[in-house]
Amino acid sequence: MTTRNIQMVFRTKCNLLGFPKEATIHSLRHSFQAHLLLAGTNVVVIQKLLGHSKLSTTTVYLHLTTADVTKAISPFDSLEVFNA
Repeated sequence: MTTRNIQMVFRTKCNLLGFPKEATIHSLRHSFQAHLLLAGTNVVVIQKLLGHSKLSTTTVYLHLTTADVTKAISPFDSLEVFNA
């Protein structure tokens, strides 16, 4: 299957589903990354899944997510000294 065939199938399905013309395979890739980030997937894992050789390429898209930083768990929370 060629790259062009994949693009044509993607465009056909987007049209059938009523997706905007701006939707591309690349935007699908960005969505995949954003969903992984929001689900708490480690950035290094995402880097490997997307085939980025540099972590900086992966982290460029971190600003696109609305991850709730208030849900981050501090390593200190697991220490008995702080929980006593």
